[in-house]
Amino acid sequence: MSTLSHQDKRFYIVLLITLAIMLGMGFLPPIGQITPDGMRVLGIFIGCIFAWVFGEVVWSSILGIVLLTLFGYGTMAENFTSAYSNPNVSLLISSLVFCYAIEKSGLLGEISRWIVGMKWAQKSPWMLVLAFYIAALVVAALVVNFILATILLWSVFYELAKEIKVKPFETYSNIVLCGITVAACMGQSLVPYSSIPTTTRSLAMQFDEAFVFNTANYLMLTILLAVISLPLIMLVLRLCFGKKVSQIVIPKKDPYKMNLNTESKVSLSLLIIIIVLLIVPNFLPADNAIRVMCNNNLSSTGMFMIGAIILMLIHVKGKPVLDIAEGLANLPWPLFLLCSAALCISDYMTADEMGVVPTIVSLLNPLIEGKSAFAVTMIFVAIGLIMTNFINDFATLMILFPIAAEFVLDAGGSIMVLAIMISQATVQGCLMPSGSMVGAMLHGNSTWLKPKQIFITVGIIECVVLVALMIVTLIGRTLGI
Repeated sequence: MSTLSHQDKRFYIVLLITLAIMLGMGFLPPIGQITPDGMRVLGIFIGCIFAWVFGEVVWSSILGIVLLTLFGYGTMAENFTSAYSNPNVSLLISSLVFCYAIEKSGLLGEISRWIVGMKWAQKSPWMLVLAFYIAALVVAALVVNFILATILLWSVFYELAKEIKVKPFETYSNIVLCGITVAACMGQSLVPYSSIPTTTRSLAMQFDEAFVFNTANYLMLTILLAVISLPLIMLVLRLCFGKKVSQIVIPKKDPYKMNLNTESKVSLSLLIIIIVLLIVPNFLPADNAIRVMCNNNLSSTGMFMIGAIILMLIHVKGKPVLDIAEGLANLPWPLFLLCSAALCISDYMTADEMGVVPTIVSLLNPLIEGKSAFAVTMIFVAIGLIMTNFINDFATLMILFPIAAEFVLDAGGSIMVLAIMISQATVQGCLMPSGSMVGAMLHGNSTWLKPKQIFITVGIIECVVLVALMIVTLIGRTLGI
């Protein structure tokens, strides 16, 4: 009789299938223009994606890099450098360490309760919905973490639900909880230093060495997307579910007064300074000393490192605002390993001699041929939004962006606009449990939500997000970004 648990059996099945894909795909006949080398690298990549979808991130990411070396693609030193010394990976680590101090300071809870407790949020149940969405967006942007923002805002809603007498499985609970998740995902990619945008920037630079990432343009379009999306989502949901929500009464009370401690004030002040330094230099002349220092010499990574140093040096009640050892210990290392491995493997996979990209391009060409740059961009954004709800965001991004960039550039479009829109589309894995951690959290929240409710509500919201992405893409193209 087997002593293996269900979880153990599941793990070994995933392991065996992953190894079969990674080691066996190279023996298959080449597809299209893909070379034998391309088949081997593609097998490693698809094997990683398969493991990532089932939550096996750490060992599969490391194994992918090791197999590249064993198959003769670079030395271990070269692949290790490609994976873990990538400048965008260092940006991800430095920003997450800095944002850890914001999380620990208690600032997020205060901001959440302040937004939800505003007078305008008490005017109607729909204004309260909007307040929750805005709070989720802001909190996720502050800590570049949609999971933390979702958990925090869900907790705030659970407390408030008792006051407004809203129960699990009711339409209002469904609208608030599903919308918080989507808004949090949008918030995570609102800023250019979170995981998806930094990976997109790296892919864009691999595709085109002349590519210049403009932080000001990124923030302008993502903020514009949020400004358009959230009210539009609320309006469409009101049209769909208005009658079921109208009877809810929001009790009137004094607005919540934010009470920030010293650590919160210091962390927030530094974050505001860093954001200003990320944006303002882009409007200065190219040879301006401040612009050169901020954009070229220090870059976003250097600014967050300086911010972290300052937080380590400032002590409150005998302790530093940022305990660097604690901050590093609490980094999402699986995310770091996934991102690093994906960048390293994709560098080989998209090389001309592999033939992977030309094959996919030839398959998509009938669909794309003759379309305008705007249409091409939106086709790939829509594909990204759909794909990311079935496989995780990084897998979707790594597969889609190099191919999309090829088509968009040929159509005379903007790689910068594509990078911004793809960063927002591929983070929206909320519909299916396989799409992302928050997608799994939604379906796992069986005490408040039913699967049918999630599919309907999140499906409606994602359609609205796609419309908003189309509008912002058109605006970006009109502005010449």
